[in-house]
Amino acid sequence: MPFNQPRRQPGAQVRGIRRGGTLSGFAMRRAFGRGQVIGPVIAETEADAVHLVASLLEGMENRFVRLDTRQPEGLLRAFIEASGLPLFDTVRTLTRGGTLAPVEPGRPGVYGLAAHALS
Repeated sequence: MPFNQPRRQPGAQVRGIRRGGTLSGFAMRRAFGRGQVIGPVIAETEADAVHLVASLLEGMENRFVRLDTRQPEGLLRAFIEASGLPLFDTVRTLTRGGTLAPVEPGRPGVYGLAAHALS
C-alpha cells in the first residue's frame, strides 16, 4: 500500500445486553495505541460487566489489551486478573462539574472507562 493512503482500521466491536427489550449494558473494544482498548463498559451489575468484557476478550490471546476500571476489588477485578491482564496502573476519573456517580447495583454504572484519549 502506498504510504500516502491511510491505513484502514476496523471499527469497534460492540456487545450489549438486553432485558425486556431494553438495553441494560454495553461495552466496546477498538484499536488503540499498540493494541486494543476495552471501554466503556456500562452495566447494571458487576456480573454483567464481566460477561461483556469476557465476550470482548475472545480471540485476544497474546495481544495487548487495555481496560481502565475504577473497581479496586470485586468480581470484575478478579476476572481481569484471572484472564491474564496484568495490573499496570491505577486510573483516576476526571470529571467536569462533579464526581462520577458510584456504581449502584441494579442501575447502569461505569465499570470500564472509555479511555483517556480517543483517536
